[in-house]
Amino acid sequence: MRQTEGAKPFSDFRISPSTVKLLQDRGFKCLFAIQAQTYDHIYDGKDIIGRARTGSGKTLSFVLPVVEKIFIDMAGKPRSSSGRPPKVVCLSPIRELARQIAKEFDLVAPSLKAVCVYGGAPYTLQENALKR
Repeated sequence: MRQTEGAKPFSDFRISPSTVKLLQDRGFKCLFAIQAQTYDHIYDGKDIIGRARTGSGKTLSFVLPVVEKIFIDMAGKPRSSSGRPPKVVCLSPIRELARQIAKEFDLVAPSLKAVCVYGGAPYTLQENALKR
């Protein structure tokens, strides 16, 4: 299936104008099929199982609605000086996917803090990232 088959415009979804701008700056013109098929379900808090080929946008299909929900939940709430608990915890079976997910959060929502923690790396480096 080509990326354009099943694609839908951003305006069909509950995506903030600032996020649409970030996506457009990255070269996205619409949501790919897997993203369009899963967006509303994830945004509404439903469980899904998505399956698509490598490079089809599965990571973004998860990250995008989660970020938009976080932005809605945070709107108008002052940030505590003592910080706040995590809003999302993503589990990944492999380090490379964990890094990919964290990078996608950073690209879609640079104003949010994403920390990637995984085994096989010195604990002190990851602990310092968690404290920031």
